[in-house]
Amino acid sequence: MAKRNRKPIRNFKSLPTLLFIDIVRTIIKNMTGNANFTTPTPSLASLTTKVDDLAKKEIAARTGGVLETKEMHDARTNLEKDIVNLGLYIALTADWDEAIMLTSAYPLTAEEAAPPLRRDFWLKAGPRPGEVLAFCKVMVKAKSYIWMYYVGETETTLEKDWIFGSGTTRTRITITDLDSQTKVWIRVCGITKDGLTPWLTAEHIIVP
Repeated sequence: MAKRNRKPIRNFKSLPTLLFIDIVRTIIKNMTGNANFTTPTPSLASLTTKVDDLAKKEIAARTGGVLETKEMHDARTNLEKDIVNLGLYIALTADWDEAIMLTSAYPLTAEEAAPPLRRDFWLKAGPRPGEVLAFCKVMVKAKSYIWMYYVGETETTLEKDWIFGSGTTRTRITITDLDSQTKVWIRVCGITKDGLTPWLTAEHIIVP
């Protein structure tokens, strides 16, 4: 497939709010003190204030009514506009150099022009605080699945740190009783008559 020049994405609407918040905070962290971007526009201080406000409104909207939900959507729309403007600043300042743009952690468009393939494994926020839903593709010859999770800012490299979530016969699981606003990593493998399949690459999400 043909390669194309990568550039900052300009639409975050398809992302869950908690994932959007996580992305914005990662961008702020990577651009703080970054010599490639000395005068971010909008400012990192302004973005920090707005992402913190969105996080508070997202929590309020979970148990609130129409007003709280509208306030969350308004805060998100406002922050999305600022983040898109920041993406333009990053591209212009970096002169569209991919390596420099990547130091900001701002999401870039895909290298391939073709649409992405169906995912093997994905996560989403559960309907209640402390819940995360995980889904995977049907694995060939697998009769059941093993799910494990780890709570931490970065994925652990130690096998002993992974916590057994459950064994299921379905390609989905709900993990409960997690602490809200923490980052959880989840992985899954299949069980066949010949043993375990390789673990799918772990995915992460901010717990609602």
